[in-house]
Amino acid sequence: PPLVLPHRMALVVGSEHTGVSPDMLAAADKVVYLPMFGFVESMNVGVAAALIVQRLFDLCPEARGDLSAPQRQLLRAKWREAILARHGNRSYQE
Repeated sequence: PPLVLPHRMALVVGSEHTGVSPDMLAAADKVVYLPMFGFVESMNVGVAAALIVQRLFDLCPEARGDLSAPQRQLLRAKWREAILARHGNRSYQE
């Protein structure tokens, strides 16, 4: 059966050293682990998150979203404003 994702969800990825906190694990509805084989002892957190998100999209393509071009433009503008406000860098260009 196809995977049905909730309308809203959070993906929490733990650090290599400490993982996800016990409180966050206790609050989670689902917990997944990425198996590692061979000589691999750890995985970069960004790579781990990308693998999980890609697998979710493979199993549930509808989760990719459907923002229109104007909605994407507005969202980018808001992000740009937030970045500029946080860093005080007025020369930021997309």
